[in-house]
Amino acid sequence: MKRSSRALAAAAASVAALLLQEGCSAEGPAIPSAPDVLEVRHSVEGGYTVVNAQLRPATSDATAYGHVQLKFLPPNPIIPNDPTVVTITGIIFNADGDDISTDAGIYFGGTGLGDGGSLVAPLTIPGPPPIRVNLDETITISAALADELRSSGNYVIRYGSIAGSLVGGRAIPGSPPI
Repeated sequence: MKRSSRALAAAAASVAALLLQEGCSAEGPAIPSAPDVLEVRHSVEGGYTVVNAQLRPATSDATAYGHVQLKFLPPNPIIPNDPTVVTITGIIFNADGDDISTDAGIYFGGTGLGDGGSLVAPLTIPGPPPIRVNLDETITISAALADELRSSGNYVIRYGSIAGSLVGGRAIPGSPPI
């Protein structure tokens, strides 16, 4: 049975409409465009402060790199949370197996690699130097140190011979007060 040209045109229009409706073009799937404004996600409890650090080589022979985030619970004005629990998450890429556990910690005033930095909170990485480390640990520090880390740019986080400045304290908003 031979279809008329009008029936073929209608069928082609239906297929084209379906392709456009599904986000495709005749050449293939369409690439979705990026949103104009980044979405901010809110935690259920809200009020977290997040501090970020990009980890870069601090010595000429280091090749590891990565990034970390420190997440602080908000200070409680009724029952002060001292000591404060800080969650550290992130990833370290260590293709050459650099020692990233020696002298790992948070330092004040430098990296602690001969520049006068002093260790304020030690950190641990279990086992031998891994190629890729998914950081997911918690540390307990004093409330005074937590306040300093939230607001000051004078602290460095270091894993072996890679380090990064702790900057960008940003409060993740919670629910409005009732």
